[in-house]
Amino acid sequence: MSNLDAINTFWEGLKEFFIVNNKLKHIKQINTFNGKDSYFINISLVNNHCIKFNFISNGTFYYLPYIDTIETYKQMAFFLDGYIFLPTSKETTQISVSAKYREKNSIYTVCFLEIYHYNEVFSKVSVYSENMHLECIKYLKNNKLHNDDGPAHLDYWENGVCSTMLYYANNVLHRNDDEPAVMEYDYLGNIRKLEYHKNGKLHRENGACITEFYSDGSVEKEEFYTNNKLDRDSDVGPAVERYNRKGDTIERSFFRNGERTCKVDENNKKPIKEKPTQEVFTHKGDLLIRNYFLNDLEHCPDEDTPSSIEYHPHKIIKYTSYCIEGRLIEKKDGKPSCQRFFRGGGTYHEIFVKNNTEHQIFYNQKGLKLSEEFKTYFSFKNFPERHNDNGPAIIKYDPITGKKKTEECWKHGKKISVQKFIK
Repeated sequence: MSNLDAINTFWEGLKEFFIVNNKLKHIKQINTFNGKDSYFINISLVNNHCIKFNFISNGTFYYLPYIDTIETYKQMAFFLDGYIFLPTSKETTQISVSAKYREKNSIYTVCFLEIYHYNEVFSKVSVYSENMHLECIKYLKNNKLHNDDGPAHLDYWENGVCSTMLYYANNVLHRNDDEPAVMEYDYLGNIRKLEYHKNGKLHRENGACITEFYSDGSVEKEEFYTNNKLDRDSDVGPAVERYNRKGDTIERSFFRNGERTCKVDENNKKPIKEKPTQEVFTHKGDLLIRNYFLNDLEHCPDEDTPSSIEYHPHKIIKYTSYCIEGRLIEKKDGKPSCQRFFRGGGTYHEIFVKNNTEHQIFYNQKGLKLSEEFKTYFSFKNFPERHNDNGPAIIKYDPITGKKKTEECWKHGKKISVQKFIK
């Protein structure tokens, strides 16, 4: 394919792209110039809302008479970035995209995109912002992100410091030799995050797959993955662990093959109370969250220990629930199976379970009922439906007087009737 054929193919791609977006008018050749082979694209913003598109190649000047929005220009730049034609020339060639705009009777020219073709296979793309700040560099092989000698994608902060380095192989995140494929830096160049990828998946056999850092370089969080799933032997340690700046653990979560889990008592096959699935602490060490899961389902270690408990600051209970295999259980002592509490104390939501029916009650901060709701589990469904054979499924109360406002009867998730009470 000649250079001109490649360019024509390139324009056909643009034509297809803009027809989809209803933007393209037509491409017209208006003149021919003598000179060396060159590639130059100029985009001019007209009246702050129109764009004229000019293209010079092999001494031939092309232009698009009209593209009607600046947003189209942005799509154009993205399109050039993502779909780059490759000339057959073995020599290095260059394409640059620039925009001209008028401000206070002055005309400014800004470079947005530069494409270097080293040969018919490899390309380097540099993207700039409106103030000529280098935003990113991409390396491509056969139009796919790929670089055998370093990162294939680099992003930069406005001060020129690299913010992100991404390693790709054939357009997927990948790096060999137990080296990170993603490296993120803050504005000063301090490392903030490392990620290990194999063939596009989060994966690492020895060590944390994702590590996040505080600004001083100390570890903030570690996550362990196998084939894109959170995974770690609980005997070795948690799959997710977060630390405060002193190095104390403030969160640990256990996962196996992507599912939340915990150590099991071999005798009763229940979670071991001292080995919860997740614990989250404040930076001072106060407990915020503790829960137990088996096979990714909430599961109590025993009847007296909630499967999940959360705290407000200052050790005030926020939430408790008692579940087996992810479903609320009936408490033998008649207490609620699930409760939520106001920050200042007092219950605002509780659920009682009896004979496969959930009885939910909501309260205001004065302790008056706001509403009641009855839901029933049926054997053919895994979730409860609004249903009550012995009365209304929904009762609403006046928040000031506490008197009934309405009653609604539901059967198998369908509203049957509504009764309103006179104030």
